[in-house]
Amino acid sequence: MTFDVSDSHIQMRVISQPQYLCAIRNMINIIGGKCGLSSTETDHAVLAVDEATTNIIRHGYKDAPDQFINVAIRPLNDTAGQGMEIIIDDQCKDVSPDQIQERDLSVLKPGGLGIHILYRIMDHVHFEQRPDMQGIRLTLRKYHKPQENGS
Repeated sequence: MTFDVSDSHIQMRVISQPQYLCAIRNMINIIGGKCGLSSTETDHAVLAVDEATTNIIRHGYKDAPDQFINVAIRPLNDTAGQGMEIIIDDQCKDVSPDQIQERDLSVLKPGGLGIHILYRIMDHVHFEQRPDMQGIRLTLRKYHKPQENGS
């Protein structure tokens, strides 16, 4: 199912400069609790979005400071539970979803763990070509998982 970004509750457009990623982190941090996520689950969503947007700037835009990253959020309350969906759209040229893969963790070297982290801390991660223009759309979902003590 393709998500229509116009269905989102919150949308933000940020220029591709790392000092502005704090606006996205703060937005996810505030909205996570309102979507029923615990503070740890919200922290995971913040980390995933920070990794993804940093990778867009560094690798997709090659540190160009004049590109845009679009972020859309909507609450989820479906058969999988309560949580939030985050859509991140870029306009990166010459990048296809097939190129975005986890690296081999058996090879010891610094860096390159961002995609691995996304798949480990989020409940749903999906990369696809944007339906409306060039670039990649990343769909992330995080659901609240009640603890055994009922929280």
